[in-house]
Amino acid sequence: MNTYFICGLGADKRIFAKLKLDEKINMIHVDWIKPVKNESLSAYAERLSKVIDNAQPFALVGVSFGGMIAVEIAKILNPVSTIIISSTMLSNHLPVLYRFAGRL
Repeated sequence: MNTYFICGLGADKRIFAKLKLDEKINMIHVDWIKPVKNESLSAYAERLSKVIDNAQPFALVGVSFGGMIAVEIAKILNPVSTIIISSTMLSNHLPVLYRFAGRL
């Protein structure tokens, strides 16, 4: 099964380098794309989701901000499973300081 991995903003695909997964899992790393000015999180996730082949069952794995993006993509494409690591499912669950920093 194709499994798409989305890293956090301060990391890259090396964050997943030591994962030992079943050989039936095809790891695909999703690279960030440039955001559009004033773009919402859901609109960004929809554009990023274009790299996912949803013609066959797939899963999503996201770390930190990548987890939030994975949740947004899951709302659009309905993966078999979505795994978020060190993240939150809803932006309003973030601490106020993080939300403030995100606006900067």
